[in-house]
Amino acid sequence: MLAPLILLLGLCLTALLVGAPSGATAGESQLGGSRAQDYVFRNPYYDATRWKLWFEDSTPVGGVGLPRPGEIYYAQDGNPARPGLYLDYRKTPAANRYANFWDDAYLSQDNKHSFIINSWTGRNGNSVAGIASSLVTAARAGPVASTYGANFSSQSTTGMGHDIANYAPPTVFNEQFYYFADCLRAGPAHVSYMDRTPASSTDEYQALLPSLYNSVGSSGSEVAALGKLALAAGYLPRDVKHNMKRAGIYPASLLYLWKAALPYNVPYDDELRHRVAYYSLGDHSDYTGSNQTEYNFYYHQYDDDLHMQNMIRLAKSMVYPPPVAILKKISITGGTVVNDVAKTSWLVQQAAGQSVTIRVSPMDSYDIYNLPLTYRMKMIHGNPKTTISEDPTTHEFTIFVPGSSTLPKGRTTVLLIANNGYFDSNPAAINIYRTSGSVNRRPVMTWPANRTVLPGELFSAELSGTDPEGFPVRLRQWSGEVGALNGPTFTWGIPVAEPDGDHKVHFIASDGTAGNSQESREVVISVRSTVAELKADATEGPAPLQVAFSSEGSRDKAGGALFYAWDFDDGTGATSANPAHRFTTPGYYRVRLTVTGASGSHSSTTIIHATQRWKQRLKNGWDATGLDDSVWTKIHPRTPAAASWTRGNLLLSSYDGALPTGAYGLASVADYSPPLYFEADYQRAQTEVPGAGFQVLDAVIGFSGAAGNTSRNEYIAAPDGLGKWTGQYIAARVRDNWVNSQIRLYVTADPNHPGRYRYQGVLINEWGTALIRLDDRPAPSTGRIKVINSEPKYRIDLFSAKVFTP
Repeated sequence: MLAPLILLLGLCLTALLVGAPSGATAGESQLGGSRAQDYVFRNPYYDATRWKLWFEDSTPVGGVGLPRPGEIYYAQDGNPARPGLYLDYRKTPAANRYANFWDDAYLSQDNKHSFIINSWTGRNGNSVAGIASSLVTAARAGPVASTYGANFSSQSTTGMGHDIANYAPPTVFNEQFYYFADCLRAGPAHVSYMDRTPASSTDEYQALLPSLYNSVGSSGSEVAALGKLALAAGYLPRDVKHNMKRAGIYPASLLYLWKAALPYNVPYDDELRHRVAYYSLGDHSDYTGSNQTEYNFYYHQYDDDLHMQNMIRLAKSMVYPPPVAILKKISITGGTVVNDVAKTSWLVQQAAGQSVTIRVSPMDSYDIYNLPLTYRMKMIHGNPKTTISEDPTTHEFTIFVPGSSTLPKGRTTVLLIANNGYFDSNPAAINIYRTSGSVNRRPVMTWPANRTVLPGELFSAELSGTDPEGFPVRLRQWSGEVGALNGPTFTWGIPVAEPDGDHKVHFIASDGTAGNSQESREVVISVRSTVAELKADATEGPAPLQVAFSSEGSRDKAGGALFYAWDFDDGTGATSANPAHRFTTPGYYRVRLTVTGASGSHSSTTIIHATQRWKQRLKNGWDATGLDDSVWTKIHPRTPAAASWTRGNLLLSSYDGALPTGAYGLASVADYSPPLYFEADYQRAQTEVPGAGFQVLDAVIGFSGAAGNTSRNEYIAAPDGLGKWTGQYIAARVRDNWVNSQIRLYVTADPNHPGRYRYQGVLINEWGTALIRLDDRPAPSTGRIKVINSEPKYRIDLFSAKVFTP
């Protein structure tokens, strides 16, 4: 698949040498102006370049050579006819100053769980396919990547993450043989930052390690970040990128690029930019059993497309590389020193009531173009009583962290940032870790509800965040979004000419006490020329349920008369502004109000639940001793039949023995016919393929095998595959797998289709409450209720299963 440089000469190096004066290094164009003559080798571990540079030395190593002709992508400036196209890589050589990424090498450190993505896709046609195939890709080569000239490296969870950050030897090893040897090492945080409960997440990191890229999730969660960095770095000026590599500061420059470009409305020295682990939209399929890369949905996400756009814009502007921040110890008093020998991260453990004083010099920091440097130190999270002072003569900093009996366990992290007049550095970090205290809990955030507004109106809302430990809460917003956040107040004056559309805004609350002390929420502001406001005096109650509806607040930007059309979802409707309606049959009803004015129409919906008071026909059918075979029969002889745990819940799992061939589970002994109401409360361990769920008569919920569908999304579907419900799940895919989920489902006659049936209900989980709906279905072909499983390493814990009929 890979070939030596001789296969490449005719295609790529011709373009790379365009405009190169005599004596220029092969592949190093001087287009755009050269500053190569100003470059000086500086490195804290090496006195000269000791790693392979593919743009200078094309000799294959271990059978690995440069990409084949026709697999090389070249960075373009975009197409004037497509102004939204900022990521434009083509297989046609371009005479510009960009370095491209053909000479970047990727090295898998385990050759199983790690790789680099081959494609990335953003908005407006910004995409590249063939990332991995158009750069140097090496097989596993052991811990030292310099022999292969690797610029990117990753591996699975073993020995990664906090196992590096929390100890001096692996931190120094990472610096010497990766960070300062031209290789950005990446891996998953794994057990940390998994957001497994709504209140907090495990944080095993005692130190923030700026020299390592960590992603939230398990094996494979980092792969998208490496691909994004390769694409963005391809837009660096050629001489600048090559000198970064010569000096071994390419990894530091890449990490600066990633952090500075993160789309948050915060300065560079803010905790949102400097995290232990980042949301990198990586591979979700590796860690069977929990989809750990998806747990970070609430707390770590950002606009991935805008992030890429920012990185490319920043890379193009780098006429000089960022400087390098280096820590030089003067003294450490108090605490237990774990690491004071590394160049970019120190760790001091702080016991309860113990104060720590650290004196540090930034003067070992450097710039490979010998630009003059300035320095600053900033606490990004931790003890709010920490003080930092600078000696104006020596530029030494003194950091004082007093002891605390009230702070939760966790880090106080102070960053050293160097600036060369053009760019900040990737920081160095001093970490003081509180070894005692309670578990840090995230702030509780309140945020505005989704709202529909007219052009020309003012959207104004108050946010708040309360920290369980009583510390002040800071509120932030993503960048590139509408409106502005001023303290707790968010406002957006919608322009009069604003077209109809939806705008998402994201808010983040942080108590600033540790690296995992953030809460995040999304709000959708819909701009419509006509707005329908739907209100109901009751949304739930026993059938027959009388509900008074109101359209108060409905409006049109042109004013004038409004016309109302109500659909009560039971075959009836109304045209008055404020009707009353009686729901006689139990069920969930999706009531819709459509308002029409001079500027158009708009609809709003609400769910009304007319609850049943029918007789219970089935209640569980198991207890702590086992299964009642007069209630349930096994679908497969090897179906696990014993109840588990002291709670008496029913466990269907393939953990307990070999997996049966085909689906297994339980089917009700009794047959049921409509109308009926089915209710299930459960917890479920997650796999990537939806292999467990329920079948209620002919409705299949969350079990792919019965519908013959191979989608990785859970859904509700009839056996013929109709009604696929993509994007909703029968169990939590974020935070805790073991958060309860509920299914509530009615099977009744379809009022809109005589002789046909309707399956209507709700799914309640971490996403909230979502409507389940199948209309116009034929008479059920079966009267059974089933609980089904089909996947290895998968379990569904059924707390209760009930059936009610009139």
